[in-house]
Amino acid sequence: MPGVHVGSPPKEWDSWESHLVHFHHFKSISTENYYSVKSPLFSCCNREWRLELCPGGDRSSPDGMVAMFLQKCSGNEISAQFAFVIKNTRGKVVFEESTSPDYETFPNG
Repeated sequence: MPGVHVGSPPKEWDSWESHLVHFHHFKSISTENYYSVKSPLFSCCNREWRLELCPGGDRSSPDGMVAMFLQKCSGNEISAQFAFVIKNTRGKVVFEESTSPDYETFPNG
């Protein structure tokens, strides 16, 4: 995902990768609790990943909540930082959540 940087980015960004995943026709996806739509697999850091989107939330979500999960589908254990950014159809950010500065560990899979 292209970006504009002012100054030099931190050295640790040298190994970062970004992927843009679109879920089209969001309004037509069921909002039944824990109903999910999964992205196709994509490659990052020599592993296969996918996003799982639950428009009606997961099993414990209150009404009106959306749940999103990053799933590692192949490769050895890895610790990673990641963020979810949701934009509306006009490109405006309506939600952003990040693990930064913490890392989440994804086990072998």
